Amino acid sequence: MTLKKKLGRILMYCVCASLIISCCLFPIPVNAAEAPSEFDFSAVDSIDAYDEYKKEPFETSDGETVMRVRASLENRLPSSINDYPPNYYRYGAYLRNSDELQRYYFYNLEYTRSNTTVCYNTLTIYADPEVKFEVVNTMGQLVVDTDGVKAANLVEYYKKSSDNGHTVYFIELTPMQSGQSEYMVTFSTDSVDTCPHYSFWFGAPLTKKATVVLGTITLSVSARYTASAAYPLQSYGIPKRAWVNKVTIKKLSSTGDSYISRASLNVALPNTAINMVPSNVSSSPNVFDAIPSVVGTSDAQGTYKISLTNVSWLGTSYSGSYQYRGQVRMEYLYAFGA
Repeated sequence: MTLKKKLGRILMYCVCASLIISCCLFPIPVNAAEAPSEFDFSAVDSIDAYDEYKKEPFETSDGETVMRVRASLENRLPSSINDYPPNYYRYGAYLRNSDELQRYYFYNLEYTRSNTTVCYNTLTIYADPEVKFEVVNTMGQLVVDTDGVKAANLVEYYKKSSDNGHTVYFIELTPMQSGQSEYMVTFSTDSVDTCPHYSFWFGAPLTKKATVVLGTITLSVSARYTASAAYPLQSYGIPKRAWVNKVTIKKLSSTGDSYISRASLNVALPNTAINMVPSNVSSSPNVFDAIPSVVGTSDAQGTYKISLTNVSWLGTSYSGSYQYRGQVRMEYLYAFGA
């Protein structure tokens, strides 16, 4: 390497370090920019973050031996039991110059989807616009890169979008047979005056939460019957890649309470075999936790069916009826970047 090139690299390194330090010491006023994204970890990583990862040698398809990081952490859907922050399963670093290549490899998890529509082969990249990447399979075939999909049979879904000045890539990889499920992602940059930052996750999609009012229900049951007809509620404006987290029913009014000793609310979720545990009407608000997981999920899109069940009547009279009115809300997780 020539002395001129060495001096150029040293200067580039100093510029990048100065930029990072200045951003930390002199933050931009809140009213001058958007609020920082929960998926932007540029203030967390050091300029040498990539050096901190343990690396393994790898021989490429053209016989070259390179070093790469084993990205063994697999992103998981958040739940009330195991709700890890976005940084927990993340990999990321700064690209320090235009000659640097940063490599990682991960495994296509080959999940079946018997009870879930979540793709656990999802690669999400959150990066500065100057970051470039490419994903190759075990045979060295280019699958997808910064410009888009290169092997359509190996990618189920791809979307490129922007968030708070960053570029987001959402990629669902096609499940592969055993022995062919390894992928390598390589990050680089053409920039000569910035040190761009990137983060990526593999496994379940990154998710965000949202809540929607599904509507108001009126449920009626006549004496001696133990259940009412189901009241259908259709969800609207829900993203395609979204899953029910919980359903909450708030009681508005009821009549005929003196005729019954108990009654429960039952919720049937859209497009799923998951059985929700009935909840007594006296427990308003009634909360039904779905908690999406590898085991099973319910799409947030679709028809919800609410009914009264387990109705117990007082006395021996066959007259009388019970009516319940309530408002139904649904909280869902949706895939970020999709």
